[in-house]
Amino acid sequence: MPKPSERKRYPETFPRDPNTQRCWSFGELRPHLGGGVCLWVLAAVLFTMTGCSATGDIDNTQNAVVLVITSIVPSSDPFGDVLTSGGTILDDTIDVVFSAHLKAPVTGADSNTMAPTLQDIVLERYEVTYTRSDGGAQVPAGFERGISLRVRLTPHGELILRESSYAGLVIAPSTTKAQPPVSLLIDPGFEGATGYVNIQVNAHITFFGRTIAGDSVTVAAIVGINFANFGDENS
Repeated sequence: MPKPSERKRYPETFPRDPNTQRCWSFGELRPHLGGGVCLWVLAAVLFTMTGCSATGDIDNTQNAVVLVITSIVPSSDPFGDVLTSGGTILDDTIDVVFSAHLKAPVTGADSNTMAPTLQDIVLERYEVTYTRSDGGAQVPAGFERGISLRVRLTPHGELILRESSYAGLVIAPSTTKAQPPVSLLIDPGFEGATGYVNIQVNAHITFFGRTIAGDSVTVAAIVGINFANFGDENS
């Protein structure tokens, strides 16, 4: 068993290019995300890139609606903490804000059949899967949960967004933290395979919904989580 001074803490860096092994910059990373938002959350620090576009079959429909994630912020504090000072394992949660837009303005005869309310989006569920961003091999199990949120369409040309928010969305359940590999940070206090006292993952979150008219809509984002036993005295 390594001594505490010998245990490694993986540096908090962007992922590396598989060909050059050089760390990607934010601008270089975006094309690899399929149009999604990239959000890196390390402990309580958040870097947000807004303006992501919808993915999936919604882009193939006439006058398609684009679902946009306008912001994501962590709502649990400290974000990524595996155990409170009182010995409780808590969910990690985020607050998400959405907006919806037509890809192109509706004119002529189409305006009679493309009523704005029919293009409102109702979110039905979301999925979360994890990948390691610190070189470790063992990955937490993903999950899927239901969600109910109506995102009202912002009409073309309207400057004020009609945003809809969902507070306290679970992105890392307490049950995930209670299982390996995250639970290893509680006991024995480090991951044996790597020697790390923290575990960094990318949480890939995908939202699924439909317009009132029945068209499918999806949008995805990536949130980086740094799991560690922060020992917060206020928890």
